[in-house]
Amino acid sequence: VFHDSFNSTTNYVHLSNMSTMLEGMIDLAGTTNPALTYWDSRALGSGDRVYTEVSTDEGFTWTPVWSANGTDTTWTKRLIDLSTYAGQRINIRFRLDARVNTGVGDGWYIDDIVVAE
Repeated sequence: VFHDSFNSTTNYVHLSNMSTMLEGMIDLAGTTNPALTYWDSRALGSGDRVYTEVSTDEGFTWTPVWSANGTDTTWTKRLIDLSTYAGQRINIRFRLDARVNTGVGDGWYIDDIVVAE
């Protein structure tokens, strides 16, 4: 499980803009309908957002493919269409942007990440 705080009893830090990236590039050659799935749960402060982002240039630039704010502590399976990136090599990262409001929350939990056709 990825979590943005130091431990499960600590909230994330205000003014942070943190991310974690899947190791290595993902080769989508030969795919036509690739998708990213994962389970997540989040508790965010007002104005804070989480992003799932894709890069096609080894992390120099990032494009959001999903984002959310607010709190949803029910574990939810996300399905993100990556067909726009079929045939390419991509990086994927998960980012929490907490630079808007001083209120913070428990953060974003992510588990069971899969990229598949």
